[in-house]
Amino acid sequence: MGSLTDEEYTSRFVELLRYVPYHKEEKENIHRFVSGILVALKDMIAFNEPRSLEEAIRKLKHFYEQSKCRFKTKQNWKGNDKNKWKWDKK
Repeated sequence: MGSLTDEEYTSRFVELLRYVPYHKEEKENIHRFVSGILVALKDMIAFNEPRSLEEAIRKLKHFYEQSKCRFKTKQNWKGNDKNKWKWDKK
């Protein structure tokens, strides 16, 4: 997935899937789709065992949104104001 968002990765995967007519089985397509995802998201999706490519795409979108929110809260928790907790020296 690299620097691509979940939507960019999904659209690119579906676009390239058109050029591979010998991948007829759904299970094989799901495996190929999940193999290109970040490891943390890959584990969550593989654990849920999607039965179709559409289900795997929905799960990717869901877990990607959750991970984005988790990352934002960690950044906000650290805070940007470094002098907030220091005593004023006069």
